[in-house]
Amino acid sequence: MAIGRVLVKEMRGHQITVNAIAPCPTATKLFLDEKPQELIDRLARPRRWIAWVSRRTSPPPYRS
Repeated sequence: MAIGRVLVKEMRGHQITVNAIAPCPTATKLFLDEKPQELIDRLARPRRWIAWVSRRTSPPPYRS
């Protein structure tokens, strides 16, 4: 989360909000090398995280 703190300091005064998310280990090719199947089955999937984050960070729909 250090990168989040750095970005907050850099963006201060520019009216920019900084959000940082630190998910659990994510099932990427690099991380999966030589890991037991038991661990792999419990990992988060990148596409699930992308969908979760985009639902929570997207602006609400416009309503007239």
